[in-house]
Amino acid sequence: MLSVDASRQWDRDHCPAVNAGPEKQVGHTAPGDLRTRRGQLLHVDFGVRRDDYCSDLQRVWYFLDDGETSPPPDVLAAWHAVWASMDAGVAALRPGVAGWEVDAAARASLVAAGYPEPMHALGHQLGRSAHDGGTTLAPRWDRYGRSPFGEIEEGNVFTVEYGAAVPGRGYIGIEEDVLVTTDGVEWLSTPQRELRLV
Repeated sequence: MLSVDASRQWDRDHCPAVNAGPEKQVGHTAPGDLRTRRGQLLHVDFGVRRDDYCSDLQRVWYFLDDGETSPPPDVLAAWHAVWASMDAGVAALRPGVAGWEVDAAARASLVAAGYPEPMHALGHQLGRSAHDGGTTLAPRWDRYGRSPFGEIEEGNVFTVEYGAAVPGRGYIGIEEDVLVTTDGVEWLSTPQRELRLV
């Protein structure tokens, strides 16, 4: 058994946040009575703190239904659309760019794929807390104040997170952690490029 000297990033009652199936409210909500079912998704949002620094990640599993050997087209379409949108955002994430510009690239990709506009930011700074202030990879909405107008700097660490609901199946939410470098990013987490199957 691997032992890691780390602690929970946020309160125990919702770290991890677990969203099972289509009825569960997405986000950091308390546990409930919903159970996983075949043909549905399981989404987990969690973070750990180690050496005074934090991670913030989301992972997804699909429970194969009877007779299935791979996820159905609606699940795969959402999976690929979410990743394409995150990749579009990461491609724009460079020193000197404003946070809103990074979010706009990702947001345009997901909407163009036919999914609703996300009602949250693409990402936030990550450091000694999960939401470490400063620049946000967010749309220019009033609720984000001036944070989307901040300029990305080399050495910043951000989450990159988007998602899409799949009717009748649940939520695909992916979140990764990246370090901004001179000419792009370094992935600090190992990206979940494949949907995990159970």
